Amino acid sequence: MIKAVVRDAVSPLLLLGLTDGNLRRLKNGQPIHIDMKAMGMDRPGRVGIIWGPTEADIEGELRRAGVISDKTKITFDPHLAVELAITAEHDKILVAMVGLPRSGKSTWAQSQAWPIVNPDSIRLAIHGQRFIGQAEPFVWATAKTMVSALFLAGHKIVILDATNITNKRRTEWLSEEWTTFFKVIDTPASVCAERARAAGDEEIVPIIERMAERYEPLPAPGTLIWPSEED
Repeated sequence: MIKAVVRDAVSPLLLLGLTDGNLRRLKNGQPIHIDMKAMGMDRPGRVGIIWGPTEADIEGELRRAGVISDKTKITFDPHLAVELAITAEHDKILVAMVGLPRSGKSTWAQSQAWPIVNPDSIRLAIHGQRFIGQAEPFVWATAKTMVSALFLAGHKIVILDATNITNKRRTEWLSEEWTTFFKVIDTPASVCAERARAAGDEEIVPIIERMAERYEPLPAPGTLIWPSEED
């Protein structure tokens, strides 16, 4: 675990960075305890870190252990509360990304804790190239099979990391087996093209421009939109 303190008189900051090993320890029921003075804070007390499937589970465990009571001030992450309400209502959820190449879809997807199905990765695994027209039916059949398999394996939420720029393509991911939400990353085409050029990927710039011309905005009637971090 990385520990850091920024001693700023106006806006002090305490940072805790957890490794995969720390997370495994927490999930195995081994809380992390840190003395305040070890964090560079000249005061008594300790910082405790525990893990639970949901915030409600964590609160319940702390109450059972007598760590908190009705007099304790508790705050919850409002964004997680929104996600919890959605997952309580739907048994299986597919979060289908919507956005141009280089818009930041993969960055968002990889920042979540859910498995990802990515057609570009499937293409590379099958034929090692960005696009071969004859292979596309197999690519998308594989993607759908992977989504179904992940739900069958017990995952409640799966991310589809694809562009999904048209209503026709989005409709293909509606299913009676799961509920489909769409996560829109609406980065402008000009920014996406700049990012591609900065990465030395000139080949994809005209693809971005063509996709921008075909892009059909959301929401369409009845479309479920995955909430943003500000919601």
